Amino acid sequence: MKKIIAIILLVSIATVGGIIWWNSPVHFLNVEDVAYIKVFNGNNGKSYVIDNKEDVSYIVNNISDTELRKTKISLGYMGYKFRLSFFNVDGKEIDKFILNDENTIRKDPFFYESKTGELCIEYLWELDDKILAE
Repeated sequence: MKKIIAIILLVSIATVGGIIWWNSPVHFLNVEDVAYIKVFNGNNGKSYVIDNKEDVSYIVNNISDTELRKTKISLGYMGYKFRLSFFNVDGKEIDKFILNDENTIRKDPFFYESKTGELCIEYLWELDDKILAE
């Protein structure tokens, strides 16, 4: 009987812990760490680097200031709008993920949804047009 109670207690604690972990807000990036961003546009197949300090700061602050929550498993999904890779001053990649739309980030193995505002996808579309037109 004690064994059954212990198992039920452990399963309950694990379940509550899992629910808390799943629903905890997530924040990505720190603007002080990012020197430049490599962007790959999944719609047109073009890639480029964003190294303008104002643009980098805007993008990183937008993403880091947004409260994100896990919504579902992302493994096996294909296609995206923008793949962003973030690099420090030494050229070391410090983070990467996919921006699917104004509310969704895919960072395997999860999708994350914005709970506090829109992500900077429109800003990226404008940069995309500007940079690729040069």
